[in-house]
Amino acid sequence: VQTSNMLTYSYMSSMLLKSGLKLPQVLFYAGSTVGNRCLRDILLRARVQLLQGQALTTVIQQTDVLTRMEVEKIAIGERTGDIALAFENIAAAQEKTLAERRAAFVATIEPVITIGIGIAISLIALSTILPMYSLAGSIG
Repeated sequence: VQTSNMLTYSYMSSMLLKSGLKLPQVLFYAGSTVGNRCLRDILLRARVQLLQGQALTTVIQQTDVLTRMEVEKIAIGERTGDIALAFENIAAAQEKTLAERRAAFVATIEPVITIGIGIAISLIALSTILPMYSLAGSIG
C-alpha cells in the first residue's frame, strides 16, 4: 500500500514540477493526493520543513518513506537541477516493484484458490449424487 501511495506521489510530483510549479506547492499538491492519511501527514510535514529552509534530500530522508537509493536519486536531481526527472525515475522503479509484488502475491494465492474451487465442486457433486443414491437405495 505504501509503495502504491508513493508511486502516485512520485508521478504527481514529477508532473507538477514539469508544469512549472515551485517545489513547496508541488509537495503540498502531491502530498494531498496520497490516500493514506498517516503518509499524507508525513509528507505535508516535510513540506513545512522545506519551507523552513532545509534541503529536500534532508527532509525526504527524515521521513523514511523512500528507500536510500530513491533519496540518492533526489539528491542527484537537486544537484543537477532536474528533480522532476528524479521523481519520474523513482516512480518508474516503484511501478516495477509494485508489479513484481502483485505477481508474487497472485502466484502465492493461486494454489489456495485452486483448492477452494476443487472443494466447492466436490461439495456440489456430493450434494447432487448423494440424494440419487439414497433414492435408489429406497427403491431397491
